Amino acid sequence: MKFIEGFFVGAGIGVPVFVVLAGVLAYAKVKHDEDQARAGWDLVRVLVVSKDLRPGDILDSQSLAIRSVPSRLATASVLRPESAKHVLTHTVAVPLKAGDPLLTTALPPTDECDQQLRERSAPSRTDASVEAIRERLSGAQTP
Repeated sequence: MKFIEGFFVGAGIGVPVFVVLAGVLAYAKVKHDEDQARAGWDLVRVLVVSKDLRPGDILDSQSLAIRSVPSRLATASVLRPESAKHVLTHTVAVPLKAGDPLLTTALPPTDECDQQLRERSAPSRTDASVEAIRERLSGAQTP
């Protein structure tokens, strides 16, 4: 008889504790999955075109707007609001629809832009000959 009473007391305490523990673990798992699904979808502000533009149209304050987009979609070529003063009075090189993000590729290259591209793409080191390249690749020469 004591065994049955002990069993019911243990089950009466153990089952609710188990249910609460399982609920906490399930909530933690769902919250973790939710956080992972939302990663990279936080909003950032970017410049967008507020009206349809054709190649040769000049950008002015009326043709630009600021919108929020997920950070995953705001690549390095998407212009930020801080760049607005630099792109005003530039002509558009490609057709753009209202709401399109303004990309650096949509503007014709300028002298300043060309200089920055050259600086970014300049090799960190130049090899004098094919032999020097082979030596470096074979590990005979350290960087």
